[in-house]
Amino acid sequence: MAKYETHIQNVKNHLNNGLSITSWEAIQSYHCTRLSAVICSLKDRHDMIIVSEMVSGEDGVRFAKYHQVASSKAKQDIKKFLLDGCAIDSSIALVKFNCDHLKVVIKELVAEGLSIEYFFTEDKLGRKTKFYSLKN
Repeated sequence: MAKYETHIQNVKNHLNNGLSITSWEAIQSYHCTRLSAVICSLKDRHDMIIVSEMVSGEDGVRFAKYHQVASSKAKQDIKKFLLDGCAIDSSIALVKFNCDHLKVVIKELVAEGLSIEYFFTEDKLGRKTKFYSLKN
């Protein structure tokens, strides 16, 4: 297996285990010096939904930390859930599909051509929750 493909597989396994990764961790753990290229490949060729967040180290230096939002299976399960006529919010996505960034998954589904709308519900305490459903 080519070195680049090994880096891709190592980072993919790392993220699939629910872990986040930074460039420094990729260098230390997998001798991978081009993490951003590997992340790009995982998004494009391996259909992974990965987000980055900027974090600051103890010295104040900012760097990207990557983590997987949802597996491809979770994305497909959410799509099926919506196609079955159900509405979903972030708490349902987390509990039922282990997806902690529903907004990113919804954006991907819209890019695939799914017509999705949102609405708000309000509980007895006046807290609003945003739900997504298919447009009628």
